[in-house]
Amino acid sequence: MLRLFKAFLFKIFRDLTFRITLIIGAGIAIFMALLYALLDASLDLEGIKMLTGQGMLVNSMSPVQNYGIAIPVNLITFTCLEFSQGTIRNKIIAGHSKVMIYVSLFLSGLIFAFLLLGTYLGICTLLGTIFGGFDLDVVTMAGSGYGMFNAKYILQMLLACVVTYISVVSFTIFFATLFRSIGPSIPVVMILLMICYLGATIVSAMAMLEMPGLDIIVNIMKVINPLYALGSSPSLDENKRFFLENGVVIASVISNLVYATIFFIGGLFIFKKRDVK
Repeated sequence: MLRLFKAFLFKIFRDLTFRITLIIGAGIAIFMALLYALLDASLDLEGIKMLTGQGMLVNSMSPVQNYGIAIPVNLITFTCLEFSQGTIRNKIIAGHSKVMIYVSLFLSGLIFAFLLLGTYLGICTLLGTIFGGFDLDVVTMAGSGYGMFNAKYILQMLLACVVTYISVVSFTIFFATLFRSIGPSIPVVMILLMICYLGATIVSAMAMLEMPGLDIIVNIMKVINPLYALGSSPSLDENKRFFLENGVVIASVISNLVYATIFFIGGLFIFKKRDVK
């Protein structure tokens, strides 16, 4: 198991695409910082500051916006190449069990994703802090709203981000294992992620409506949508500070871990049953 894991990691770090993706992430982070700085310089936002460290951090977490979409795309490419290049087959021939191969592939995928995500979030936060400051009392943007941050909200978003990407990795490797081809895997994964993300936006808008019975539907959708915490519009308290309801955070953790488990088991089952040629 440990040897397989090290082999996957060694291949990832030597992969040219992985290095290029890191460079692209740095470029996107710089572009977003410049864009927000330009908006601050050219628009009269009445006390609102677009370029801030806390704003850049939270607004960079989505798996379907900016750099986030590159993570499942690159993970699909890496996983499918493991099949098409015969690497998986060679490991099976060498006597490694399919269970250990799939587990090491999943763990490597997690490290792959969080290295890319951590690098991007770190650069975004650093640039935002250097040029815009990291002041929780400054009104800035989060999602489609404007308000102030607090430490609890940032920690809640980070927790939601971690569990969301765990399920995204499990989900992505499942379809890459199912199709074993980049062609169908990327559009299927991207379409389903976009549906979840847009669904979160729609549900957060529905939550503002006052209709009999609608709250039941909204609460159900909050639980079953794994991207709700990252994709919904944030709420504001009486002090104009962003907050996430505790129920939303708990639902995000539970739903994402459930989805991650389901897709992991499903992918492992498919991998064990199918011949690898």
